[in-house]
Amino acid sequence: MLNTAADDIEIRPYTGGFVAMTGDGTAGHPDWPHLGVALVQPRARGRISLVSADPAVPPLIEHRYDSEPEDVAALCRGSELARELASAAACVGPPEWATSQHRPD
Repeated sequence: MLNTAADDIEIRPYTGGFVAMTGDGTAGHPDWPHLGVALVQPRARGRISLVSADPAVPPLIEHRYDSEPEDVAALCRGSELARELASAAACVGPPEWATSQHRPD
């Protein structure tokens, strides 16, 4: 995991691809390891509102992930850094699932 102090960006390597981590298997398609980019301390703030006094009614959730331009710019910089890191990596062939901590086999 790589943290950058300037933007509080976290770059996480995942040994399994998204499809394998969500439990759908690979559905016959290759599912490669990837990098995830996240903000450690985003400026944006979401909101949760109760829409009913009935506890069975779900609340209204407004994530507001991209509501702060500074967050969007920082994520773009993080994505560029992740792309740079990935392009510098040596090609090691097909994904090796035996080391994946995310795959539920």
